[in-house]
Amino acid sequence: MKTSIEINEAIKALTSREITELEEAYQGLDYLNKLNKGQQIAATRENGNYLVIAGPGTGKTHTLVYRVLHLIKKGVDPKSIVIITFTRKAGNVLSERLAWLLPNVALGFVGTFHAFANHISQLIGSESPISKFRLLDSEDDMAVHKLVMADFGQFNKRQSAKGLQKMLSYCCNTGLSVKEYIQKFDLRKMQEDAENIQTYMQVYEKYKVDHMLANYDDMISVISRYLEKEGTEDVTAPFEYLMIDEYQDTNQMQLNFVKRLKVKNVMAIGDDFQGIYAFRGADHRIILNFYNDFTAPQMIKLTENYRSTDQIVGWTNQTIERSKLGYHKALKAATDKDGAVKVVSGASLERHKSFVLSNIKQNSDKTHALIYRYNKNRTVFEKALIAENIDYVVYGGIRLLERKHVKDALSFLMVYLNRRDIVGYNRILTLLPGIGVKTAKRLIKTDMEDISFLKGDKRGLVQSVKDVLSFKGDKAELFDQITDFYFSIYENIESDYYTKEEIAEDFKLVRDLLITFDALENFIVNIILDPVVDLKKGKNPKVVLTTIHSAKGLEFDCVYYFHTHDWYKNYDLETLEEDRRLFYVGISRAKEDLYVFDHTEIKRSFEDILRDFDSLPLLKEPAQKHCDTPQLDTAVKNPPSDCLPAKKGANRSKTGQEMAEIVEDESGTKVDQKEVVKKEAVSKRADRLDNVIHVDFSSRRK
Repeated sequence: MKTSIEINEAIKALTSREITELEEAYQGLDYLNKLNKGQQIAATRENGNYLVIAGPGTGKTHTLVYRVLHLIKKGVDPKSIVIITFTRKAGNVLSERLAWLLPNVALGFVGTFHAFANHISQLIGSESPISKFRLLDSEDDMAVHKLVMADFGQFNKRQSAKGLQKMLSYCCNTGLSVKEYIQKFDLRKMQEDAENIQTYMQVYEKYKVDHMLANYDDMISVISRYLEKEGTEDVTAPFEYLMIDEYQDTNQMQLNFVKRLKVKNVMAIGDDFQGIYAFRGADHRIILNFYNDFTAPQMIKLTENYRSTDQIVGWTNQTIERSKLGYHKALKAATDKDGAVKVVSGASLERHKSFVLSNIKQNSDKTHALIYRYNKNRTVFEKALIAENIDYVVYGGIRLLERKHVKDALSFLMVYLNRRDIVGYNRILTLLPGIGVKTAKRLIKTDMEDISFLKGDKRGLVQSVKDVLSFKGDKAELFDQITDFYFSIYENIESDYYTKEEIAEDFKLVRDLLITFDALENFIVNIILDPVVDLKKGKNPKVVLTTIHSAKGLEFDCVYYFHTHDWYKNYDLETLEEDRRLFYVGISRAKEDLYVFDHTEIKRSFEDILRDFDSLPLLKEPAQKHCDTPQLDTAVKNPPSDCLPAKKGANRSKTGQEMAEIVEDESGTKVDQKEVVKKEAVSKRADRLDNVIHVDFSSRRK
């Protein structure tokens, strides 16, 4: 990835190529009447590469839909259009709007990155490197890690399956090495095991190949590498127009995938100031580097906000005006509604509780969201809402597939399709009373042909499993057989969270979903790639408690934003800018009323709060003795003592050595020598991504 200097140059270059006027040929078209000027410009783009910067509430989905309409009216084959969305839910919303606007018109694809990679795998057919592989969701992938760890035994210190899973996935998505990951997150306890973890990564990847298993990351990375080979151009040739939603949330692996699709006309849409998923491996600098990643790109901005009042939009603009990095835009409120905007001081959440509860009661017809960065901030209000008998819901939603009983039932379906599915097979058999891992392994080895060594009820239960897996009937009847058997052993299955009635209700939901698919195989692939979110609890909640990350994409009449600022952690530019983006996302959820609760007893203005995100004095020069900021790729969590803010009254001047680290390049521009030295190593990240682990998935296909 590029350095901060190069990123700023890319931002400047693309900004100079902004399109601000609609071509005369498109003025007056009836089907564009429902769009504002910025949306019309974006919707009428045809050939070429475009980045659409869409602020909160500016109607980006509306714009994408009308661009599809425009392309089709211009004679473009709908099958040549692909839209990639960040979530399945967003894809469904887009599909619904398209169906309303263009009935009986099917595009080439609408859905997530993972689903599109799977779609391409199906187009490839039997030659796909992951053909016939069993897809692993997060929990099943964790089970694989545990199986591999049980036989590995080379770690110096105890490692957790969850920690290794997170690390390996992050490295795969970003291109970081194990050592770089450990350094980035300051995981000192893992330092001495860095080489062992690298070896473990290879063993883990080989295990998946040997057992024909592929997780979410494999779906994209393996197909991406396949498309890089010569002679694969025909696979993606039918796709001429690619649109990518929420582009600020993409990671390096996804960017490589997009480039290897070799689609000539790419439109990415997003808001760089809403890039807040770095902890998942997303890199908001990708959207900032669009100029360098695509040929002859141009920019369009959507700035009319249809969500918030003028006061809230004003605060949103003030938040991003002070940023040192990004595409600057001036949002305009498209509504003339009024509302309240206020900063409320008070270091204790208890101080804010009565105000919030009173406001909720007085405005019971409105939607209310309590938005916070850390879940610990939820406790005080959750207790209060319960005490006041106020209905509420906590976001995010519970994924249906993550529920134990649902995964148990789905494991039967997976093994029914593929007896080589060792993860699902083990899960089924260990459900049975008296059957442990060792016995399950023995049974799996013979595909349950030899059950003579089992005694009493165990033999009968295993025979029942064999009967279910040998059932001849349609998929709905098969699922009924599975759930009937599940309830026959229900007393032996622990469930601390769900009653028998709730489990039955979940099974009914899964069955209803199952019958909408033409084939059992398609159902399994879809539900693993993007699990269905359970929304039956609190479908239209009036009060929501949510973290900033879970609130993204949502809107509420009244927002209570709890501002926290860990100043002692924020000594580098990247962390400060991430905090600014989180704040921006949080306050921009508000439609009418916005209350920002401060973390101090001192009465402060909104401008005072914004200063929390400004660079500390020591960051204004890029060449401090021990702090390599504003190098965006550096994320050290424990700075040396002389990198911390100076105490009040202290006078810290630069030494001659520090000043000497600033030099002039050939053009006379001042640059940081440290940044120049690091530039080459940083830019190799994308190339290294494909070299993290090279495993031949095709060697296990049958």
